[in-house]
Amino acid sequence: MTDSERQALRQLQKQRRDKADYVKVTDILLLDKRRPLANIADDLGLNESTVYRYARAFVALGLARYLDHEQVGYLGLHLGLRASVSSSSVRR
Repeated sequence: MTDSERQALRQLQKQRRDKADYVKVTDILLLDKRRPLANIADDLGLNESTVYRYARAFVALGLARYLDHEQVGYLGLHLGLRASVSSSSVRR
C-alpha cells in the first residue's frame, strides 16, 4: 500500500465512523499493520473469508472503486427489506 492510500484510508476512517465503509476501511488498515487475520475478524465482527474478500477487492479495484464495491451488505439488505415491508404495510 502506498503512503497516499494509507493517508486517504485514515482520513476516510475518521469521516465514516458511523457508516458501513468504516469496517471496510479499518479492515484494510489493520491488514496493512500486519495484524493477525483472526484478530481482525474478531475485532470487526467479520469472518475471516470476509477479511480476505475485502483485501482482494482493495488490491484489485483500488481505493475509490473498493468503497463502492459490495456497498450493501447483509445488514443493509436486512434493513432495506424491513423498510420495504414496513412501507408496504403502511400502504395497506
